[in-house]
Order: sequence, then C-alpha cells, then structure tokens
Amino acid sequence: MKLRKVIASRREDMVLEERVDRRLKENRSPSRLCALPIRQRGFLGRTFTRIIRVEDSDAAWSAVRDHVSREAKVYADEHGSYDDIIGLNRMGRVNHSKAYSSEDGTNTNFIESFFSRIQRAYVGIHHRFSTRYLAWYVADLAWKEDARRMSNGAQTRFMLAQALRWPTSRYL
Repeated sequence: MKLRKVIASRREDMVLEERVDRRLKENRSPSRLCALPIRQRGFLGRTFTRIIRVEDSDAAWSAVRDHVSREAKVYADEHGSYDDIIGLNRMGRVNHSKAYSSEDGTNTNFIESFFSRIQRAYVGIHHRFSTRYLAWYVADLAWKEDARRMSNGAQTRFMLAQALRWPTSRYL
C-alpha cells in the first residue's frame, strides 16, 4: 500500500514540474479573450460588457471613459490594469489577497457575482462559448442579470418592444 502512495506522489511531482502556467502572458493562447463588465450599483443597476483580448489599462480606461459618469466612484480590485482609472474617477480598491472587502466597506462582490454567473453558464448551460459569439453570450447574461427581478411577462413585453423598435439585424 505504501509503495503505491510513493509512486503516485512521484508522478504528481513530475506532473507539477512539467505544468505550464497559463496565467503568464507568454503561455497564453492567442485566441484567449477576456470579459470586461461594468456594473452600476443599486437595486436596478445596469451592466455593460466589453470583450477584450488582454486585460490591460487601455481597455479598462476607455471603457470607463466611454460608459461611466465622471462623478461616479469606481470600485475595482488591485489588478494593475485599473491603476490609470484613478485619473478619470474616484476609486475604491480591494486587495483580494487580504480580504473580500476593505475596512471602509468597499467591495467588488457586485461584479464578482456576475463573473460567477458567467462561469456557471459556461459550465452548466452552454458547456462551451464560441469565441466568435462571446460578446453575445456575455451580453445575454448581462441582460438576464439586469432583468432578474422583472416578471416573465414584463421581460417578454420589454423584448418584444425592443425587437419591434429596431430594424432586422444583418448579423442574425
């Protein structure tokens, strides 16, 4: 019995040494995409999403510049891509390696819940997202997140009103 455990342990050590860290920039897949959501706080908060190639400060800065009021306070974690937003808006930061929220109550749970819904949809509903339509998947999940407190009838009326208001899409 002990011999089996030793052999299994050596196999695990060899696998760990050969493992490639996909989080590092040089080891990432060129087809990798990131979802960059911006959520408005509050009971009826809205969600804006953008699909980007790399999580960098240029993408975050332009998304906040284009879609967030200058008077709004932006909450983010300690990722370096959010450092440049400080020049645009007031910031609240949370260091997730230390706590879920800061001492003054600043947290990013609102956006983290949206990320968990994306993950659950990927694993449990769709089983795979096509990178070609990733923006549509994420936008659909954002709408579902925003409309989750509406009744089914209100959601149906809203969708019909939107569909009748716009011309036929050339993408569908």
